[in-house]
Amino acid sequence: MKRSRRIWLAASIVFGGIVAVGVFGTWWILKSTWLRETIRNKIISEIQESTGAGVELGDFQYDWRTLTADFGRLVVHGTESSG
Repeated sequence: MKRSRRIWLAASIVFGGIVAVGVFGTWWILKSTWLRETIRNKIISEIQESTGAGVELGDFQYDWRTLTADFGRLVVHGTESSG
């Protein structure tokens, strides 16, 4: 085998490995609890920042396949008493 051909083969294998690690890493992060909680906290903080009120977020579902989030029991606290 010629030297240049071996170099191209080695470079292709290394590049393929890097791409595979990137794809697997992205898949793993999208399915992780860490990302789910990060998205949940970002939703809460954005609502709090835009309204200036306290926010409670109940049920939270994140679908990594479609990159959508569904949530239920969203409570935005205004000036009412805590009772």
